Amino acid sequence: MSGRQMSVDERTVLHHVLSDYPVLHAQVDKAKVIRPWAPGSTSVDLHVPDDSPPCDNLPSPLSFPIADDAGTFTGWLLVWLEHGRLSALEHAWVTDEQPTELPPARQTGKHDGNTLSRA
Repeated sequence: MSGRQMSVDERTVLHHVLSDYPVLHAQVDKAKVIRPWAPGSTSVDLHVPDDSPPCDNLPSPLSFPIADDAGTFTGWLLVWLEHGRLSALEHAWVTDEQPTELPPARQTGKHDGNTLSRA
């Protein structure tokens, strides 16, 4: 399947948020970007080769909160799966302006229901 290699920012943030999911983490380096969701969008469709082992029994999407350096919640990274393989990276935001780039990995984390944990 044609597509482009993931950018350094896409790869870095996915490696960070998927660090607790070894099978998905391994898929990141094999994934290709098929297309952006819209012109200028930081959300993209992904394709992982069928010979990559799938990660079963996970919900889709996996959701990771984003907070700016001041700790203000700004949105989520949603990692979509299809048949146990990465299928999309969605950047959802709650700010007035659409982001033009993905957040740095340090601004993404896991949510315990009350606070953002940056691992």
